[in-house]
Amino acid sequence: MKEAELKLTRELFKRHMVWILVGTIIGRFWSACVFETPMEIIHGTVFAFFLSGIAVFDVKYGLIFDRWLLGMLGCAVLLHFMKGYDGWISSFVCAAAALALLLFLRAITRGGMGGGDIKLAFVLGFWLSWPKTLAALVFAFWLGGAAAVFLLMKMKKTMKSRIPFGPFLAAGAWLAFLYGNTVWAWIQGI
Repeated sequence: MKEAELKLTRELFKRHMVWILVGTIIGRFWSACVFETPMEIIHGTVFAFFLSGIAVFDVKYGLIFDRWLLGMLGCAVLLHFMKGYDGWISSFVCAAAALALLLFLRAITRGGMGGGDIKLAFVLGFWLSWPKTLAALVFAFWLGGAAAVFLLMKMKKTMKSRIPFGPFLAAGAWLAFLYGNTVWAWIQGI
């Protein structure tokens, strides 16, 4: 099973490499506009690469590969080490909270949330930590809800249709990565 998944991952990556690289390049330039230090720009570029892959695979095939998530988690750990990060416990608690929230949603929707989305929430919680993870989840649910309403209104989907949530988690995570601190400061100021 694992060998078949690895072969499929490679095949799909080769097939959709252009879209993943376009997302990565856009992420690279967007990071350079928002951040100042080379380490933050590298962080943003790597993050954009993984998020682009997740969005492409989930839209096209309804899959978020475990190997992709493990690679993303490994890069998060490596980048945290390179930055001299000291909030390991906070990151793990945040990741566990994001995982628990999506597990809860899966339970109350009776499987409406996919397992890949749940694991992605854990990785995003570790990568972003508090309060950016909260912002990422809020953005993801807003974007996903808006897309669902749009698709329902255009009669492209019904109330029983499945819509992949991974792309919305990826978009929410990207927005939170870039603007999460600004949004959090604005919320605290209210």
